Amino acid sequence: MNWKKLSDLPNNKFKCKEYGIIYWEIKNDKVFHQNRFIRGADTSSFEVRIEEDSGKVSTDHQQQFFGRDKNHIYHAWDKLKKIDRDSFEEIGNNYWKDKSLVYFEYETSLRPLKGGSLDTFSYLNSGYARDSSFAYYFGKPIKSCKEPMALTMTDSGNDIYARDNVNVYYDGAALKNSDPSTWEYISNGYSKDAKSIYYGSHKIPRVHLESWKPVSGVYSKDKNSVFYMWFKLKNTDPETWILLGNNFSRDSKSLFFSNNLLEGLEVSKFLTLPEREAKEQLILHQEILYKRTLSDHEVKSINDLSII
Repeated sequence: MNWKKLSDLPNNKFKCKEYGIIYWEIKNDKVFHQNRFIRGADTSSFEVRIEEDSGKVSTDHQQQFFGRDKNHIYHAWDKLKKIDRDSFEEIGNNYWKDKSLVYFEYETSLRPLKGGSLDTFSYLNSGYARDSSFAYYFGKPIKSCKEPMALTMTDSGNDIYARDNVNVYYDGAALKNSDPSTWEYISNGYSKDAKSIYYGSHKIPRVHLESWKPVSGVYSKDKNSVFYMWFKLKNTDPETWILLGNNFSRDSKSLFFSNNLLEGLEVSKFLTLPEREAKEQLILHQEILYKRTLSDHEVKSINDLSII
């Protein structure tokens, strides 16, 4: 990404081609951001961030709020007077720095990191970063990380995970009681260590490690139970349990939607219903759970199921 003068772009506009939003433009010798006048901006020197191919205006929404003139950095409608204009640069994934501090770009603002240690700061990957005071995930301190300089990315091939000497982290959250020395990533959000199975940052409860296996998507089972993400399906029989689709499943006794037992819908009676009536029952029960009428798309997804 490079800086380029706004006045050198076609029609003096910095426009998102995907959505048609005009982020920056010059009108009547004044600078505007999303049609709002930026008071004090120097029109002749005003620059925006574009891709290295000078013919393409950036469509990266993380960059479109930044501009600068010969004196200041601007973020949307705000003039950032405390930021050093000449040393201000991108680190990666919404992290920025100048000669004094590291900053993170939130949705509507740019703020210094809580630790503020430029000398010890390092950006890792996928939102993870660290300095001598804190480990960060997308600018937010990871409170459970007590040794921030020990934070590293895992070698799992999934960049949403990081680790230190004590914990493994998923999406910035610590996996409860995880053991980094034995932890490994499995697939589809599942991981394990010597003691536990996890879905995302959640430990799957009361799981039998030796017999546990992923089944399909967010479903897994062991010799005793079936699990939806990290929820245990109530009183399931894993031997007879099958996934119908669209998050409906059944065993020999009960029907489920996600991790919800469909009360009053016995499998023995359900399977004797004509297909149309059976699917109407599924629609009815999902509407009861959702407390609303299903959309046409949701109804079609149920009607497309094979429920035998």
